[in-house]
Amino acid sequence: MSADKPPYSNPWDQFCFGVQAHKFMEMAHVVLYLYALGVIWGTDWSPYRATEAWLYSPAGLAERVGLAFPPSGLLVAVNLALTAAAVLSLMRVRHRLFASLFFVGFLLLDAWSNGFGFVNARIHFVWFLGALALCDFSRTERWTQSWSESTSLAFRFMELVTVLVYVQSGLAKLLESGWQWAADGTNLQIALLRQETTAGVWLAQYPAVCELMAYGALSLELLFLLYYPLPKLRRALLAAAIGFHIGTWIFMGISFIHLWIFSILAVAWSRDLFTNPVDRRAPERLGAEA
Repeated sequence: MSADKPPYSNPWDQFCFGVQAHKFMEMAHVVLYLYALGVIWGTDWSPYRATEAWLYSPAGLAERVGLAFPPSGLLVAVNLALTAAAVLSLMRVRHRLFASLFFVGFLLLDAWSNGFGFVNARIHFVWFLGALALCDFSRTERWTQSWSESTSLAFRFMELVTVLVYVQSGLAKLLESGWQWAADGTNLQIALLRQETTAGVWLAQYPAVCELMAYGALSLELLFLLYYPLPKLRRALLAAAIGFHIGTWIFMGISFIHLWIFSILAVAWSRDLFTNPVDRRAPERLGAEA
């Protein structure tokens, strides 16, 4: 098989299964799991914050069924079980089994947390964990067609989730308020003041700058509509998204770190992901045949 010739004659199959995504997905596997463990032990799901239960009140369906705040002992047990599943997955011990358990457990914790009105923006990250469970990361699967195709499909799924985050946000602003959302910068100023970060409160004093930044944010989100039609824009859009999230973190204290991780890794491996057709043979075999 030539490295310059795509292995699939069907363009859809080539798009889904022909991405050389194994390096990207292996690194994403490690970094996203480390982030997930940080979420489990260091944020609102940490058993060490269970004393804050009085801050929470059930909302929506949780209120209807009378869902109680999880006791500290239960949180410890769940967090230890998820940690064990994450470690075994990282060690590639029956990866799909433990990655699937980790995905389901994380999803339940996320739903539980949101059920108490503590709404977070990690639902996209939950689907990233689901994509990782699709991959054949067990040692016996390396350099097989199944392994390569599963990493390609998982990357495409994560990519689609990321693109939809920006497109959905841009279209929602446009449909609700039109370009008026950015026209005077007021919406951004209000958001900056509401977040009460030092940098954000300072920036809110400059309406012209806020207006320019609001136009930039809305334009970037809408430009993601071109992500698939114009492949040459993909690297630039992801790089711009990294800058956008750095700005929202500095001025608003909102990190969306899982989107940073995807964009940074995708830019780092953009040559593999966006330009090269896949060759399924192991590198040592390619070297031997050169």
